[in-house]
Amino acid sequence: MSRAWRVIITIVLIAILFATVCVGVALLTGADFSRVYSVFNNKYNVEMYYKWLTVDVYQWFLSLF
Repeated sequence: MSRAWRVIITIVLIAILFATVCVGVALLTGADFSRVYSVFNNKYNVEMYYKWLTVDVYQWFLSLF
C-alpha cells in the first residue's frame, strides 16, 4: 500500500510542477495574469469550485456543530 501512495504522490507532484512551469512560461512570455486566470477559469471553472469550497463546504462544516 505504501508503494501505491508513493506513486500517487509522485504523480500529483509532477502535475503541480508542470502547472507551475506552464504558468511561469506564460507570465515570462508577456501574458497578463488576469488573462491566464480567465483561461483557467473558463476551462476548469476555478471560481465555481472556490465558491463551493468557501461557502457550501464551510456552511456544511458549521452545521455539524
